[in-house]
Order: sequence, then structure tokens, then C-alpha cells
Amino acid sequence: MDRTPFGPSYPGLVPLPTSSKMNHEFLDNLPSLVARAFTAARQSESLIFSHTELATIQTRQGTKFQLRYCPALAKKPTSKTAPTKPKPDPFLNPPSDLLIANLPDNQNPTHILVLNKYPVIPNHFILATHKSKPQTDLLEEDDLAWTYACVKAWQRNNDKSQPEGQRQRQRRLFAFFNSGEHSGASQAHRHVQFLPIEDMTPESSSSSSDTPSPTDWQPLIDHLISHPPPEPPNHSPEVQIHRNPHPTLPFTHFAARLSPAITPSSLHVLYTRLYALAASSSTFTANHPSPRTISYNLALTSSTIAICPRRAEGVPLLLPPIPSPNSKNNEEKGEEEAEEGFIALNGTLLAGTLMVKGQREWDVLRSQAGGLDEVLKGVGVPVMDRDGEREGGGGGEDEGDAQALQHETLDGKVNL
Repeated sequence: MDRTPFGPSYPGLVPLPTSSKMNHEFLDNLPSLVARAFTAARQSESLIFSHTELATIQTRQGTKFQLRYCPALAKKPTSKTAPTKPKPDPFLNPPSDLLIANLPDNQNPTHILVLNKYPVIPNHFILATHKSKPQTDLLEEDDLAWTYACVKAWQRNNDKSQPEGQRQRQRRLFAFFNSGEHSGASQAHRHVQFLPIEDMTPESSSSSSDTPSPTDWQPLIDHLISHPPPEPPNHSPEVQIHRNPHPTLPFTHFAARLSPAITPSSLHVLYTRLYALAASSSTFTANHPSPRTISYNLALTSSTIAICPRRAEGVPLLLPPIPSPNSKNNEEKGEEEAEEGFIALNGTLLAGTLMVKGQREWDVLRSQAGGLDEVLKGVGVPVMDRDGEREGGGGGEDEGDAQALQHETLDGKVNL
């Protein structure tokens, strides 16, 4: 049963044109441009950088995630504007201290590069459309073209010589896009975010030997397709889309390898195929036939693109009770009522990182076995089991849909 505007079948092989018309040579100095802007904006207090504590936690199957604790964000300023008025748009005429560049130029910009005003990771920056466009619309070809141009430009700087005696970690960007009410999106103006992977990982760690070290973490997207897929017959320029390539993750996801020579038009075609698969796997598309109403996260590096549909922005987390000051023994402590915290995730889910603002949530996730698994199950669309049912309950597809999704899951790929 076809419920999306992309046709009754979702090919796993996407034909790729071989040439690109876009010139991005001026982005060659992007890392230094961002670093200078970030340093200046921090010194002028145009942005507010919050330090985080960092730990590594893991699923029951051993998949490592970063956990960041940032109590300062619990005090992040909120708008005092009346609820009936629209929230100010941070990407329309942003402060000059936060603006990095107009793209492609100052005369006729279609996009801007701007710093995140409240970063917890250094050099966190954003690509936004110059004119306001909905975050819930599908990304357009030029949105993805500039996104991938930034990702590639950041990495090209690895080829430049470094001062003798200095060893610099390899530069890489993680790009992510949040769309829909359950995706973790906080702004209605269309934007893609960038995190330098080298700024997400510490160079050293003092973690105890029985706890995973933060330095052991690698971005989750790097593990979605652990080995390059086989070359298509006759070396045709095609890309294989993989359904749930990471078999131990408890949420539905799709990923594909990217050719270094992929063109903007090819990347956009691939994105729409991934979106169609995310929409078809969601249990919520039956009541929301518009292609703009599902929630999802998209992630991109220079080598991989991935998408995961979402069913919730976050999940409640049961917190241990706080003993009353008047409690004198364990029995009285046990009578205290437990409270609920809340864990919210955005597109950094596909980087394998999440953040909490409260000490108790931080303590529970680090100490509670299986806690991370429950969070991941709660925010994503459950994976189908071998009987064509959603693991952990659910449903929503008719029998034909379930059989098709089961076939794709067991094959580990999307067939033509």
C-alpha cells in the first residue's frame, strides 16, 4: 500500500549523475573562519558557551553513546514574549558577531552560515536559508548542496601541512537536520546544524578502567555501515540503501554510502528515497498523508547519509526518590515518592550522543543497565521482528505493508 508521493516501490539503487556545477573553492578556509568567529563571539559574549561533563554509556549490546551533563542549559534564557506571539527568528538578520558568511555571496545570498548562540561543543555552526522557509518541508537541492559542500570543505583542510612537531586530529563534520514535532527541532526557520567531530571527542580521559572511556567513542553514523557495500554490476554509478544496517539498534534507520564525487542532484534524489522509506516505516503516516508531517532526523558526513523516523522527542525517566531530611531509616526513605525526569534527543542521536540537564538524570543513565536502550526505543520507530510485528508492540500498517517491511528488514537492504 503506497502512502507517500514517491511511488509504490522504493528502489535501493539510486542512479547518480557524474558532474557538479557548483564551485565551493571559497569554503577552503571554513575551519579557520568558524574558529575565528567562534572565539570572537565568545569573547564579546555574543554567544554563551556552556561546559559539559562527559561520560560514555552503552546499550546492552555494547553500542557506545556519549552522555553530556550540562546544568547550565537548565537556566538557558527563554523568551518572555506572550505565547500568542511568534518566537523571534534567530536566522533573519542575525547579529554580525554570529554571522560567518552569506552564501554564495553578499549580493544574492540564498543561505547563511551562523554560529549557534548557545553551544555546548566548540565551533557549533548552522546553515540556514536566507529567507525563512519551513523546517518541516523537504530539504531542497541547494540546501543539501551547501550542506555537503561544508562537510567536504572541512575535511579538505586535513591535506594542508601542519607546523612541524604538531600533530592535529583529523577534521570532520557531523551535519544533522531535525524535522517535525518529535524530532527535537527548536526553530521553525529551515536550518542544518554542524558539529566538528574533533571537538566532540576529548584527547585524553581519566575514566576508571571498569567504565567506558570517552576517548573510546566514535560517531554512531560511522558504524551504521561498517563495510563498504559491494560494487554494483558493471561499476554503474548506483548507491545501495540499507535498512537497519546496525542490527542491535532498537529503532528503525536507513543509511547509504556516499561517493566522494556525488553531485547535488544525486544527493537530493538519494535523500528523497531515504525520506520515502522513513515515511513508509513510520506507524504514524496513516493519519498524516502529507510528506511534511512525519518527524525524522537526517545526518550526513563525507562518507555516509542516514535517516531515522521519530515517534517522540523524548521519554520520561524514572528517578530515584530524594530522601526527606527528616527520614531516619531506610523504611522511611523508601516511602518517598519517585519522580520523573525527561530525556530529549535531536539529530545528534545519529552521532551517538545525548545530553541531560539534571544531576539525577545524569546519575541514572550512567548507573542503570538498560536505561539507554529504553530511551532509544521510546524516541524511534520500533524495528520489526521476524513475525512482521513491531518489537515492543505497536502496529499501524496493514498486512501487506508488514510483509513488505519484514522482507526488507530480513534482507538488510531495499530491493528494486
